[in-house]
Amino acid sequence: MTDTNNSSAIARRDALGLIAGAVIADVALSAALPAAALSAGIAGGATATSTAAMPELARMTAENFEPLIGQTFMVGANALTLRKVRRGHDSGPQFRQQFGIVFDAPQRLPFHSETMAVSHPILGRHDLLTTQVSNGVDRGAVEICFS
Repeated sequence: MTDTNNSSAIARRDALGLIAGAVIADVALSAALPAAALSAGIAGGATATSTAAMPELARMTAENFEPLIGQTFMVGANALTLRKVRRGHDSGPQFRQQFGIVFDAPQRLPFHSETMAVSHPILGRHDLLTTQVSNGVDRGAVEICFS
């Protein structure tokens, strides 16, 4: 099959690999943070409490993001407003429901599809695959999909 689309799109298999890598890195980081807090002598302090209250990436669902619609997230170096949460197919009890989050963005950003740091005070910082999309002439968007 010939690729007639000359854009710098990422293959689905590569995207799934990046997502899996981000989940593994998040789990490893989540396990390392409490140990680092204990060795630094801050157990029970504000840093340990705020980190413990943040949901793990692998456990996040659409419900984690829906109350944050209209709030600002840092996506790389860009402050973007969460516009909507879109729910996908229910994959059964062994998997979380697929969902996507969409941010308002300028029409042109310096990236198209890449892994970037995404942070919010309630959800913490996670490296996620972000994709710039367009909904027409006047507005751009950035989308992140979870499966």
